[in-house]
Amino acid sequence: MLAMAVADPEKADICLLSFDPGFVMYNIIADFVGINYVGVPLNEDFSLDIEVTRTAIEQHKPAIIFIAYPNNPSANCYSENDIEEIISIAPGMLVLDEAYHPFAQATFMERLSEFDNLLVMRTVSKMGLAGLRLGLLCGHPDIIN
Repeated sequence: MLAMAVADPEKADICLLSFDPGFVMYNIIADFVGINYVGVPLNEDFSLDIEVTRTAIEQHKPAIIFIAYPNNPSANCYSENDIEEIISIAPGMLVLDEAYHPFAQATFMERLSEFDNLLVMRTVSKMGLAGLRLGLLCGHPDIIN
């Protein structure tokens, strides 16, 4: 739904940016709604390459950035400083996908008020309730509305 919100058939340069290897659905969703996908490669240890990320954001000006936190499939949580920097330079929405929060216990949920462009997304499917397909999205009221 977030990707559909930024998609515009009149504009060919809209993009969704995420990190590879990462959750494959971000690329599939971008393709489905007709926007470009930019996959920024992770370092060999699966950490964020902040220099490459800065360059990709500057070049592509993504309307939306998805960061799986912790990452899927590598299961690591990225540096909070790196995430803060990405949030600060993101020209559009930055979505922290905290689907695996029950396992990592790391979160940006209590920091939502610090960033106007940050959204935190969660699901109950990783808590043994996968059949419900129930999730939540929290963020600045202007974006949510």
